[in-house]
Amino acid sequence: MDSERISERTSDYSIEYFRDKKGRLKKRSVYNGPDFYYVLPEEIRRKAAVFQGVLTAAAIVFTMIPLLMADELMHKWYTSLPFIVCLFADIHLVMGLVCYLRSSEPLKRDEVKAGFERLAIWSLFDMIFSFTSFVGQVIWHVKNGFLAADTLITASTLFLFICSVMIFRAKGFAETAENKGSGRQ
Repeated sequence: MDSERISERTSDYSIEYFRDKKGRLKKRSVYNGPDFYYVLPEEIRRKAAVFQGVLTAAAIVFTMIPLLMADELMHKWYTSLPFIVCLFADIHLVMGLVCYLRSSEPLKRDEVKAGFERLAIWSLFDMIFSFTSFVGQVIWHVKNGFLAADTLITASTLFLFICSVMIFRAKGFAETAENKGSGRQ
C-alpha cells in the first residue's frame, strides 16, 4: 500500500532541466498531476474554517486541562495515555487547518492530503482516544466516587469528545474533488 502511494505521488511530478543565469544546468520538479478544487463555495468554506478553528482551539484547551492537573485520576495510564495521543491529534488538526487556509486553488494532490485528509483522520483519532479516556474515568468514578477535581477532568474529557465529533462532522468544508479534464502538462 505504501508503494502505491509513493508511486502515485512520484508520478505526479517530473524533472525539468534548465539553465540558470550563469549558464549552469539545473533541475527542478514540476507538478504534472491532476488539479483538485474545493467542493463548497469560498464564503461557506471561510465561515466553516473559522468554526473549525474555534473547535480546534477548544479541543486543545480541553486536552490541556486534564494534562496540567496533578490529580490521582490523571496518574492512571488508562486516563492519561489517551490524552497524550489526543495532544498529538490536536497538533495535527492545527497543521491540517493551517495547510487548508494557506492553500489556493487549483490544489495539488499533496495539499489535499495535508489538509482535508489530515483533518478527517486526526479528528477520528481524537474522538476514539477521548472516548477511551472517558470510559476509564467513568469506571474510576464508580469505584472511587465523584470528587470535584476528578469531575472537572471528566467534564473536560466529555467536552473534548464532543468537540472532536463536531470537528469530524465539519471536516467536509475542506472536501475536494479532482478536476478530471485537467492535468498540468
